[in-house]
Amino acid sequence: MQLLKKPFLQERFPDAWCVYLAVPGGVTVVLSSVGAAVRAVLCPRPDGSLKNIVLSFADDGALAGNGLYAGAVLAPAAGRISGGRLPVAGRTCALTRNENGVHTLHGGSENASFRNWTLEETACTPEGAGARFSLTLPDGLDGFPGNRQLYADYRLSPEGELTLVLTGTSDKETYFNLSSHCYFNLSGCFGRDACDHALQINAGRFVTNRPDFIPSGTAPAAGTPFDFTSSRTLRSQLEAFPGDGQIAANCGWNHGFVFNEKRVGADALCTLPGTGAALAMDSDAPCMVLYSGGYIPEGLSLLSGVTANGAARLARALRRGDEEERESVPDGAPSEPAAEESGGAALHSGLCAGLFPASEIETQRSVPACALAFEFQDYPDAPGGHGFPYRTARAGETVSRRIRWHFMP
Repeated sequence: MQLLKKPFLQERFPDAWCVYLAVPGGVTVVLSSVGAAVRAVLCPRPDGSLKNIVLSFADDGALAGNGLYAGAVLAPAAGRISGGRLPVAGRTCALTRNENGVHTLHGGSENASFRNWTLEETACTPEGAGARFSLTLPDGLDGFPGNRQLYADYRLSPEGELTLVLTGTSDKETYFNLSSHCYFNLSGCFGRDACDHALQINAGRFVTNRPDFIPSGTAPAAGTPFDFTSSRTLRSQLEAFPGDGQIAANCGWNHGFVFNEKRVGADALCTLPGTGAALAMDSDAPCMVLYSGGYIPEGLSLLSGVTANGAARLARALRRGDEEERESVPDGAPSEPAAEESGGAALHSGLCAGLFPASEIETQRSVPACALAFEFQDYPDAPGGHGFPYRTARAGETVSRRIRWHFMP
């Protein structure tokens, strides 16, 4: 296993870091302390280049405050809380209503996704490479009670499994619904939609939505475009149910899937038929929100891959484990090796903590539905009085969530 740590966006955040976790010759996961986010997942191509299979911006600077929450940890509460009303300890807390002035989305306008987390530690052994991030949220921020301490622990195994364990504690009773907002496209091609991906989800029921994405109940998945109990492409489901009202009202899928009580193996499997590429996912969450990206704007500049020269540069940096890799281009000024290898190309603005010059990266412009998000979480809007399980955390209690992605690119 290999690990590399580099300063990141420090002109905006004094102590921001980018961490590379790598399986030699295999997958490399790039983490950002901003949002405790998955910045990239780089997978080898036969020609020696790398494809990126998570939606991420071509420029590091676009990460902070990005409206897609791309790759970021969602905290203190993933998803929507209707009307910004949170019942806790016998009273109703008024939360920041950061979605159209009506609902609270992903924890409010000052949520954890837009903040720089502290990189507490990194570790690299033959059994895995990992990083731990921490963040403190003060009492009353966005209306949530309690001084809250959050941790995000990532670990990449030699088998290409990335595990994220999120934990939260508070000095007052409060609500946590911790998750991650990674989007995936297994082809690494974000210039077309991801409806050719096939999904299999261990869920016989799904959560129906109102037009404002607030739950209206649950329904059986069988006989609907929400039936992924066997592997089906999104496109085949759209073609089989062309007039489905839920799909039309939500611009695709933006719905919770309630996992079956018997959970053996992966909770969800995403594949790209005809390629062998697959992503298996499991979690201890009761639900998973599938967002098919229908509201992703067109024209965003996204990182789609790294050239063979860039892949070689990364391999050298990882072998050296040098936090200030001298063959990179720090501070916007190409070093001699970088200029020689890139033909004198200037650094692409801030890309992946300045490791790659512009000539060694591949970018594409986004289209709607170009990537799929799988958000493992509580029942959507659990505090909203829909009859879903809802539980607050007592003062001093530790709440946790585990999410695991197994990359088979």
